[in-house]
Amino acid sequence: MKKLAIFGAMVALVALTACSQETQDKAAEAVDSAKTDTAEVAKQAEAAAQGVADEAVAVAQDVSSEVAAAENTAESQVPEDQKY
Repeated sequence: MKKLAIFGAMVALVALTACSQETQDKAAEAVDSAKTDTAEVAKQAEAAAQGVADEAVAVAQDVSSEVAAAENTAESQVPEDQKY
């Protein structure tokens, strides 16, 4: 009877260890998947931010050109005797 109880305890321990290993493996897979997903999202965010920055530079250049053109146009319309 004592041998049967020890054998039962050993079987339970082996089953628990196997279950624990499976849990550890699944947890490791989940962590790896999360790292991969996070890296991909970070790459996409970086690309989006770069696109926004490039567009902002283009808009700023357009505005600067339009301001310069407006200044030249306004200055050319002022009579010579009223210029600085």
